[in-house]
Amino acid sequence: MNHRTMTEIEELELTHLTQPSLEMKESWVLKPTIAKKKKKFSVACISSNRKLLLWLGGVLCVSCIIAMTLSKTLPHDHYIVPPLTKDNSTIAIPVALKFFNAQISGKLPEGNNVSWRGDSCLNDGKFPGSSYPHLAGGYYDAGGSIKSNFPMSFSMTMLSWSVIEYSTKYQVAGELNHVKGLI
Repeated sequence: MNHRTMTEIEELELTHLTQPSLEMKESWVLKPTIAKKKKKFSVACISSNRKLLLWLGGVLCVSCIIAMTLSKTLPHDHYIVPPLTKDNSTIAIPVALKFFNAQISGKLPEGNNVSWRGDSCLNDGKFPGSSYPHLAGGYYDAGGSIKSNFPMSFSMTMLSWSVIEYSTKYQVAGELNHVKGLI
């Protein structure tokens, strides 16, 4: 019996040591750490710190005031269309367009200002059994008898952009309809 009593005592001591005491349990349950709550502000599903929100609002207001002040006080440069006047471009434009007139392939348009040129390559792509469409027209490349599409497409693109940018210069030179016909 003495032996049993000893094991029971050991079990009691072990169970006592493995389980936290009642005082320990109560201190954890009754005295949780109290975290300081931050003031939150919620607008349209956005929750934010109130101080941060006020700071961002102030920065936004100040930047708007600075932008409005600068837009009112700085000078404004408005684009002014230059008057239609004759200058050196009225001489250069017809000479430059003469190059394109000389490079035309196919049936030449009326009023072509290159006297030594006539219609050329009117039967390009026309041969029996050909599935290609009629290929007359277009432009030759560099004065030869070859029609290269990539170099000439670049030239036509540049000519088109020059008409977009400087249409008033073409109009003063009297070549606006001519250059549109070339394109």
